[in-house]
Amino acid sequence: MESLKMALFNGLALVMMLLISAEAQGEDINIVNLATAPASAPFSSPPVSAPAPAPHYVNVSNVLEQAGQFKTFLSLIAGTQAETQLQTQANNTQQGLTLFAPLDGAFSSLRPQYKAMLSKLTDEQKTSLVEYHAVPMFYTLGQFQTLSNPLSTMGSYKFNVSAFGAQVNVSTGLVNAPLTSSIFSQAPVAVYEVNKVLLPEEIFGLPIPSPAPSPTPVSAPTPALSPSAGVQSPLSSSDHTNGAAHTWHLNAKDLAIQSGLAMFGFLFLLLNQQCV
Repeated sequence: MESLKMALFNGLALVMMLLISAEAQGEDINIVNLATAPASAPFSSPPVSAPAPAPHYVNVSNVLEQAGQFKTFLSLIAGTQAETQLQTQANNTQQGLTLFAPLDGAFSSLRPQYKAMLSKLTDEQKTSLVEYHAVPMFYTLGQFQTLSNPLSTMGSYKFNVSAFGAQVNVSTGLVNAPLTSSIFSQAPVAVYEVNKVLLPEEIFGLPIPSPAPSPTPVSAPTPALSPSAGVQSPLSSSDHTNGAAHTWHLNAKDLAIQSGLAMFGFLFLLLNQQCV
């Protein structure tokens, strides 16, 4: 009996040792496997591009004020609804804005007829005039080389833009205005200086012809003085005839008197001789 218990005890002890040994071997295997297995790559999401920076807000009026020499154009903008429209087009659209700003000298050099018309424009016409100087698209100087004419403005009117090398010219039909300077050119806004006011035909009508040169004054002939002024008028042909005849009659009378006296003297001498 004692031998049977001992055998069972030894068998249980052996089983426990095997289990412990098997567990220990399994842990070693797991440790080795974990050590030698390649580390799995961490989960990675696709790269996300950084958002594009918002375009810098451009105050068109401030650009003109800082540039100087655009007081008349700024006054025209401020007196209409066009200022809000320019700012909206410049900063709240993808197309941007290109503005052709006339210098103060461009307004002062207008013909008197156009100055008079400009002073009589309605508010709506003034707004259209400002819009006529703006194109609802951002254009660099280089892009003017490939534009298709006519070019639409912010209003309902159009003009042509031609480029010859570095020279860019805007033609309205009434005026040809070259670009004289680039004041500001940074997307989405470009502001260019022009030396003439862009006048649309729809507002200012047909071209005014150049005044014809004044004729050279012709001096009037000096009138002949009348005889009453103390100058004797020339005689006519009949006057010459009568004058000659009158002179001839006077000479014949004198001659007859002289002849008669001579005859009387001759007779007187003859009678005196006979008496003696």
